[in-house]
This record gives sequence, C-alpha cells and structure tokens, in this order.
Amino acid sequence: MSARNLLQTNDARFTSVAETLSATDWAAPSLCSEWTNHEVLAHLVVGYSCGMGSLVAHMYRARGFDAANTALARAYAAAGSPARLLAQLRELMHRPTGIGRYFPARAPDR
Repeated sequence: MSARNLLQTNDARFTSVAETLSATDWAAPSLCSEWTNHEVLAHLVVGYSCGMGSLVAHMYRARGFDAANTALARAYAAAGSPARLLAQLRELMHRPTGIGRYFPARAPDR
C-alpha cells in the first residue's frame, strides 16, 4: 500500500470516528497538548488545503513552522464548525488543493 493510500485509509477511519464526537468532545483538549480536538481536525484540513505560498508566508510571520501550524489550525477551527471541517476533509482527502497535493508523493496515474 502506498503512503498516500495509507493516509487516505487512516483519514477515512478518522472521519468515521470523528462523526460520533459531541460538541463537548470537540472542545476537549486533544493528545496534542496545545490543541483541542476541533483544532486537530482543522490541522488536517490545513494540510490538504493550504497552498505552499500561504504556508511560507505564515511561517515567516510566525517565525517558524510550529507556530504557523498552530496559528493556521486555530484560524481554520474558528472559521468552521466540526461538521463543516469534516465535510471539507472528506472532499479534500480525495482531491487535495494545497500542500497535500505533494506530500506524500502520489503514484503516477495509469
């Protein structure tokens, strides 16, 4: 199984579980110490939708990747409900529009 196929499989499993979360669950702290579960979901959407230029600009403003990553995840979470972000993730995991188009590498179409 390619890295991209493995990622899609894991994302599909994640969305199935995520659909069962309550508002309280979404607001709860995640295993990523600085983020809520809602922000982790937003982080996944960022990975599939944020363009390289936008990411680099955020990294410059935030003075590094981790701070930019956190700021973007929080901004996406503030702009979209978990239901909206889940819908975006489901769509983007099959047709990424941002850096997710490049990482992990796609197998050539046949």
